[in-house]
Amino acid sequence: MKTIKFKHTAAWSLVSLVMIAVLTFASCSEKAKSDKEDKNELADDFKQQKEELVEKLETMENDIDDSIDDLKDRMNIDEGPVERNFEEAVEELEATKKDVSNALAEVKSSTKDNWNAVKSDVSRTYDNMANELEQTKAEIKKKFEEMSNS
Repeated sequence: MKTIKFKHTAAWSLVSLVMIAVLTFASCSEKAKSDKEDKNELADDFKQQKEELVEKLETMENDIDDSIDDLKDRMNIDEGPVERNFEEAVEELEATKKDVSNALAEVKSSTKDNWNAVKSDVSRTYDNMANELEQTKAEIKKKFEEMSNS
C-alpha cells in the first residue's frame, strides 16, 4: 500500500486554517439560529399570553356591562324601593368595571420586558374582581328573589 505524503507548505496551512474557520463559523451560526428561534418562541408565547389575558378581561368587562344594563332596565321598570335597593349594586358593578378597564389598559400596554410582573399582578387582580363580580351578582339575584316573594 502506497502512502501519500504531503509537504507541509504554507498553502496547506492556509487551507487547514480556512477549513477550521469555516467549521467554527458554521457551528456558531447554528447557535445563533437556535438563540434567534428561542427568542421568537418567547415573543410568540408573550403575544399569545397577552391576547388570552386581554380576551378574559374584555369578556369580564362585557359581562359587567350586561349586568349593569340588565339591572338598570329592571330599576326603570319598577322605580322606588327597587331602584334604591339596586343603586349600590350598580355602583359596585361600575367600580369593578373601572378596575377591569384599568387592568385591561395595563395588559394592552405591557411589553416583553415587564410582562411577567404585569401578568402576575393582573392575574391576581382578575381573580379578586371575578370573586367580587360573582358576589355582587349573587346579592342582586337574592334581592330580586326576596322582592318577588314579598
